[in-house]
Amino acid sequence: MVNFEDLLDDDEAPVIDPRDIFLTLNRDKRFAFPRDIQTEVMKAWVSATRSSSSM
Repeated sequence: MVNFEDLLDDDEAPVIDPRDIFLTLNRDKRFAFPRDIQTEVMKAWVSATRSSSSM
């Protein structure tokens, strides 16, 4: 059985915005930037993960 306590890091690592990750990836010129809907989804995801009810 996996002990998840052993896997957790005690340090509070900063949450990296997924849009920042996207912009650092090597990608085709056709995908130079995230589309509006992609950005909306990423913002909603980051907001949800930063809420006090998320783990």
